[in-house]
Amino acid sequence: MPEPTLVPAGRLETAPFAGRRLRLGIRDEGQPWPAWAGEVMNKVLADPRIEVWRMPGGTVKAKPVRRCLVQRWFDRFDRRRLRSWLETRGIEQLPPLLIDLPAWPGVEPDIIWHLGELDSGFFEAPPLGVWHYRPQDAMREVFEGESISTTRLMARLADGDHLLGTAEARVHSSSPAITAFQRDEAGARLMMDALERLLGGQWSATALAQRHPLMQEARGSRLASNITLGCWLLSRWIPRVLAAKRAPRALDQWTVGLVQREPDAAPGEIRLDQIAWLTPPSDAFVADPFLWQHEGQWYVFAEVLPFATGKGHLAVCTWSTSEGFGPLETVLCEETHLSYPFLFEHEGRLYLMPERYNGGELCAYECVEFPHHWRLARVVKAGLRCADATLLSHEGRWWLFYTAVHGGASEDSLYACYGDTPFGPWTAHPLNPLRSGLRGSRMAGGFIRLKDGRLLRPGQDASARYGGATILHEVDMLTPDHYQEHECAVIDPTRFSPPWNERCHTWNEDAGLIALDACRTL
Repeated sequence: MPEPTLVPAGRLETAPFAGRRLRLGIRDEGQPWPAWAGEVMNKVLADPRIEVWRMPGGTVKAKPVRRCLVQRWFDRFDRRRLRSWLETRGIEQLPPLLIDLPAWPGVEPDIIWHLGELDSGFFEAPPLGVWHYRPQDAMREVFEGESISTTRLMARLADGDHLLGTAEARVHSSSPAITAFQRDEAGARLMMDALERLLGGQWSATALAQRHPLMQEARGSRLASNITLGCWLLSRWIPRVLAAKRAPRALDQWTVGLVQREPDAAPGEIRLDQIAWLTPPSDAFVADPFLWQHEGQWYVFAEVLPFATGKGHLAVCTWSTSEGFGPLETVLCEETHLSYPFLFEHEGRLYLMPERYNGGELCAYECVEFPHHWRLARVVKAGLRCADATLLSHEGRWWLFYTAVHGGASEDSLYACYGDTPFGPWTAHPLNPLRSGLRGSRMAGGFIRLKDGRLLRPGQDASARYGGATILHEVDMLTPDHYQEHECAVIDPTRFSPPWNERCHTWNEDAGLIALDACRTL
């Protein structure tokens, strides 16, 4: 399905805050902030371009949703499941926060951020609107078996609510609380995204309304009777929970495969029976393959993750059509997890830029002795927590594409920035995020330039599950003001030969040789 055309981000009109800081009023009704909102507010408070106040109350509060006895019991039980789920994943569930903000000085704010539900009777609106989140009801999503949970950031202007951004997370099959937690983590980025676009474009209220669609009223919360909800718990929810508890602990084992693309084959079209699979170690998986040719020999760089430690390192092996894969040898190991070993050349030097978002910055390692010895050389972009960062040299500029990581959410956004060198300084693209949603946003490998000049971007389809498929997008336009792409091929892992036919999330191509990865369950 073709992607919608994105409009350029030129300056249409002068904003009311031109020449001064943006005035952001916060209305929280004195209630504690959820942890994800507190993380956003810390970033807002640290931004010197924004002035923040606490606004006085006085909104028309939404009526509380009345839930039946069975649903109230279920909600308490589900919150305990969320705490247990977070503990097993090493995630600390932060308590609600009370944030100390300066009192309102009495001047009109440019924006009011309303924390919590915004009733339809709320009519006060500063020039750039009242901003608020509108999440879907997680109970309804689990009850009705939906696959994706959505939250939206809205701006309420005089004519209604305008959509500023959307974030997605996968629905947990039996837990609304886990679903809501993952959805809120994904939605945390929406506020900063919208403020960045506003500050960069300096839009007026008219321009803001023109650029963002007017939204219809969303469906309400899921209200069920004791009988309806009880039947659902007995027939669907309890069997799911019991099946999950009785199932043996499964391990996802990834491996890499290589295949030669036929000269006349379409993008994404390969001979499935000709994929050569690497036999992974029995106690680890191998994923994120990248290709490099050196002195006539092909090398495959990849992530190796031992099951015992859960911490990845980078390794390399040779490849030839006559001898197949050589032994895996470690090339880079650090205290933090490493993956996605992206390689690039600049000024005659070879660099390796792995994913290491737990380290807090994106770094490049220079090759000292190929392929085994690398030294930390340059910081590509400081203070950036990102996944699958990918560089592209295009029409005299260097571009950096990545997915921003907020909490544990790292799959539903695509950002870009550009500069004169692969080490910055970087200018953020004014349309950031270039793409949102679990289908196709996160990078799945390096850009592919075909012989006819077309440029392809591999992306991950995580809408059904992580690694559900790989999608190739043809880039129609890439400039400092525009970005446009459309989907041109889908690599479905279920078509691969067993057992490597469950998932895939990497696709790299060089001189017609394709490196991909696939998964099986142990």
